[in-house]
Amino acid sequence: MQAQLAGNSVRSAHPAHRRLGGDSHVLAVTSWIVVKGHLPYLWREWITSVDHKRIGGMYVLLGLAMLVRGFIDAIMMRSSSVRFPLGGYLPPEHYDQIFSAHVPS
Repeated sequence: MQAQLAGNSVRSAHPAHRRLGGDSHVLAVTSWIVVKGHLPYLWREWITSVDHKRIGGMYVLLGLAMLVRGFIDAIMMRSSSVRFPLGGYLPPEHYDQIFSAHVPS
């Protein structure tokens, strides 16, 4: 049953050590929020809020973050193909992962 749900996906097909960047910035921000004691406020006032203005603000922030991510991906792809036309600095698997996020459906 598990093999049917997962398909051909195996753990070795998604090596975390081959990612560019990492999750250290997420860990640092999360640690800072917890250490400073902001977590209860964020949970109570923002994450579980039903106020339409706060929800709209969160959507705008998320939209801006995804826009910046898209710009960064596009710049990485473009600079890889322009600067190094025969191979690029991105491994082929990573280039394919970035490209598949931009393919129109």
